[in-house]
Amino acid sequence: MLNHSTGVYSPEYGPAVRAGEEFAAAAREAGLWYAGDVRAGTAGEGRLAFERLMAEHPEVTAVAAMSDQAAVGVLQAVEERGWRVPGDLSLLLASASARVAEMFRPRLTTLEPPGAELGRLGARMLIDRLESPGSPPAQRLVPCRLVIGDSSAPPRGSGAAR
Repeated sequence: MLNHSTGVYSPEYGPAVRAGEEFAAAAREAGLWYAGDVRAGTAGEGRLAFERLMAEHPEVTAVAAMSDQAAVGVLQAVEERGWRVPGDLSLLLASASARVAEMFRPRLTTLEPPGAELGRLGARMLIDRLESPGSPPAQRLVPCRLVIGDSSAPPRGSGAAR
């Protein structure tokens, strides 16, 4: 997983921390190896992070990117290797709208946050804080929706149908 860059967000940024923890837990549960604490926020950082990841772990078959800009860099690096998405690498864009994912070629699989619901919750929480300034801030996790694109497939060499 290419998490948010520390140049853009603090390493303690809640969504980045939770996403990293949840991806790691899901990988453990599925019996998969997981590369944690790889960060990229720009196309250049995404490209370098992918190349470093592949140099250290050539068995990697899938990457999840928290930044659409980092995903651009991964796609560039994949193309430079002569690889194809999803034939050689599956790519997931985490925490992005399906509309953004549709702008990529191939159209990326994404975990889409519920923007309208998040807006409503944010407004409600702000009103609650203004009405009760001494109360602790509310926290609520809202699940993303998996939107299948054209960038994910069974791992290369798995023998599974593509």
